[in-house]
Amino acid sequence: MLMREIGLLNEYEKKWSYLSPVYQDIIEPIYREFKKCDYKTLPKAFVHGDMMSTNLMRDSNGKIWLIDFSVSNYTTRMNEIIVICDDVAMIYGNREKSEHRIRRAFSLWCNKVRATTEERENFQLFFSVANAINVMNSSYEIRNGNTSKETKMHFEAGIFGLTLFK
Repeated sequence: MLMREIGLLNEYEKKWSYLSPVYQDIIEPIYREFKKCDYKTLPKAFVHGDMMSTNLMRDSNGKIWLIDFSVSNYTTRMNEIIVICDDVAMIYGNREKSEHRIRRAFSLWCNKVRATTEERENFQLFFSVANAINVMNSSYEIRNGNTSKETKMHFEAGIFGLTLFK
């Protein structure tokens, strides 16, 4: 979801009841901490918002093209690196490699964009928010009959992502 910070605040009330008590206990503190975050002060930029391997294409000359700008928006620039870390750098089931790749991607991003102190300090919270949204949305879908492979994959990846950096 684009604008993950707003997504959590909007989706939390709607989908809270679809979570099992175990996941309510995990997501509640993330929600409370995030409500205190003043994300409006974070730098903004044009963000693709769905930077994942399926939206990268290589042409016959080896040039990489970014496609599918359907959720692009002018928003908190940190959303881009959160999506990349969540959808590209994270390797479901491999904690050590995931944490290493996510830290590396974030470090490169910080150096490239000259990340602010606030962005650096809020990265883990925003990463948790992204994964909490995956868990909430997937729980909602599953409870409403959508038990597709993709829905289950988003749920499991969200749960895995919530266990990182603990």
